[in-house]
Amino acid sequence: MKVHKSPDRSPYLQNRAPLKEKTYLELPYGAIRPAGWLRQRLVDLRSGVAFGPEGDGELLERGPDWVDGLLPLAYLLDDGDLQVKIKSWIEWLVGSARSQLKKGDVRPEGGSLEVIHWLYNVTGQKFLLDLADAAQDASFGVGYYDQIERIAYRMPADAGIADQPFPGWPDFVQGLWQSTAEGGLATLLYGPCSVKALVGGGIEVELTEETDLPFTGTIRFVYNSSHDAAFSLHLRVPGWCSEASIRVNGHMWTAARGNQMVLVFRKWKRGDVMELVTGSMT
Repeated sequence: MKVHKSPDRSPYLQNRAPLKEKTYLELPYGAIRPAGWLRQRLVDLRSGVAFGPEGDGELLERGPDWVDGLLPLAYLLDDGDLQVKIKSWIEWLVGSARSQLKKGDVRPEGGSLEVIHWLYNVTGQKFLLDLADAAQDASFGVGYYDQIERIAYRMPADAGIADQPFPGWPDFVQGLWQSTAEGGLATLLYGPCSVKALVGGGIEVELTEETDLPFTGTIRFVYNSSHDAAFSLHLRVPGWCSEASIRVNGHMWTAARGNQMVLVFRKWKRGDVMELVTGSMT
């Protein structure tokens, strides 16, 4: 099997020691652009969203949920007006959190650990490790992403068009691509999109992804950058797939059974096409 690892490191923010190193790192907002039916889902979501909490009390209580849903939506759609609106909410929430911190009222719960990890990675302040209480980086197997896709593909077209934004579609799109610890890229979820991201050595690359999943079982990736770049692509072979085939420029690269990640390392050139054929989702 032609599987190798890229020799570089990810240019994106990695955990500091002693936190466990992340296998996959989220790309910044705006790196992934949804296309086709997937983009239309986000457009429909944006047009149907009631525009946020009213008053300081509701903003403090519901604001984080709104930001969690609308922040990625604003950047995935490149919606400048929505970005400005969310920025004002974030500034207010940060100011409120700073006031609570001075009073000693902060009690991190649930997703707060991710924020503490981020702060530690940026600042290196040791007290954050105690605050996180030996927090560990969560890792998910292939089956986790299989389940996310099943939920997404079975979701009604108008899901989330309600008083509070439904973060599922923005989160789904933001999770399509991630950076890998060694400086490659990973496709953990599948949907029509394009991605512009940095690989090892800080080289910017651009790819498009074409697929009609769950209706057909072929995912097509095209390398669009004008310059060559050597890096690995991590492909998720879904657990429901008995055996997948991977082709590069029409030639068989390898076959792989389901429920695993397959690494394809090569020097990519403009116009290169890689296809992952999984069969229809069952």
